[in-house]
Amino acid sequence: MVPPATATRAPDVTGLGVRLFGCAPEQLAALSPAERARCATGLAHPDRSAVTIPKSHVQDPARRAAEMKAKNTPVRIPCTYVGVAPGPYYSTTPTGMIDPFCTLDGLLNGFPSPTGVPR
Repeated sequence: MVPPATATRAPDVTGLGVRLFGCAPEQLAALSPAERARCATGLAHPDRSAVTIPKSHVQDPARRAAEMKAKNTPVRIPCTYVGVAPGPYYSTTPTGMIDPFCTLDGLLNGFPSPTGVPR
C-alpha cells in the first residue's frame, strides 16, 4: 500500500516578483524610500568612477617589458646605418651603409638579438 502524499506548501516567491517587476525604473518614483533602497541592492551597473587595474598574469615582468619595448621599436638590421652619399648636381642622398668591422665581428662571434631580448 502506498502512503498518501503529503501536501507541501509552495515557497513564497512574492519577493521575487517585487524584485523583478516592482523595481522598474518607471515605478521607482512611486516607491517608498525603504522599497527604493531594497531595489538598489539588486542588479546594478558597477561604479565607473573607481579605477581598477586588473591583476597582471605576467610571470617575468622584466622580460615582458623588454618584449613590449622591442615590439614598439622600429626594426634595425645589425651593423647597418643610414649615411649620406653624394648625389648628382652637388646634392646628397641618404643611403644605407654597412659597417664591415661590425659585420666581420658578427660573423665570427654571432650577431646580437635584433629585438634586444636575450635568446
